[in-house]
Amino acid sequence: MKIYKLSLLFIVLFQIIGCASVGSRLDGPLEDFHGDPISPVYAGTKWSLSIINNSEVAGAVFVGLPFCFVLDTFLLPVTLYEASFDENDTSDK
Repeated sequence: MKIYKLSLLFIVLFQIIGCASVGSRLDGPLEDFHGDPISPVYAGTKWSLSIINNSEVAGAVFVGLPFCFVLDTFLLPVTLYEASFDENDTSDK
């Protein structure tokens, strides 16, 4: 039972660390499968869905999709707050 819990913990941590939501926060704006920019709101979830719809590695991304959705939802207030500053910065120029 201990190995099962440890394995489950490892899978969850691996999915969270490899989640596109984390990548969008660290690396900046993401692009979808075709190279088009993805808006920052739910960026990790949108990127994952783009890969699932257009790639051969969809299975691995599909497993992490719920984690990206939860993390994007958790980060939504911060994302909207940052997006409001981005809109203000571009309108002043």
